Amino acid sequence: MFSYENSGMMRRFWIAGCAAAVLCVSGCQMQSSPGPQNLESASGEISFCDAGSSGCPSGNSFSLSSLQDLNIQASLHSVPVGNHAEKVDVFLPGGGLYQSTQTGFLIAPDSDGSFSATQSIPVAGTWIARRHETGDWSVTISLDGQAVTTQMVSLNP
Repeated sequence: MFSYENSGMMRRFWIAGCAAAVLCVSGCQMQSSPGPQNLESASGEISFCDAGSSGCPSGNSFSLSSLQDLNIQASLHSVPVGNHAEKVDVFLPGGGLYQSTQTGFLIAPDSDGSFSATQSIPVAGTWIARRHETGDWSVTISLDGQAVTTQMVSLNP
């Protein structure tokens, strides 16, 4: 038979069960994500190509009048095992931030520690082309909040 006294006891068991579940989940999460990582060995490289042209020809200088989309290939190497975030910041010639993207990824214990992502920046028909935003643009890759490398790309008239 159910009584008010039993409901108090059931509530305590329920609370204790929830607390145990939270501790178990928290412990599992902490074990799957190791402590501070040594990111000093990590390196990166950035390459650019004209996505609108056949074969996506690469380079560090492009004509604004013929560039459709600028592909940015951001690659990281020697990344420690675990969960990480790659951030790609694209800066205008004057230094202002144009675009920032962040991608989460996992480096498995049996991998070579590499990660690569490509993003495309539309150019033709955008304000970049209409306002003739020419000059040296810069792109910076960060790993877990630490800048790894910066590369310049020139957009010419």
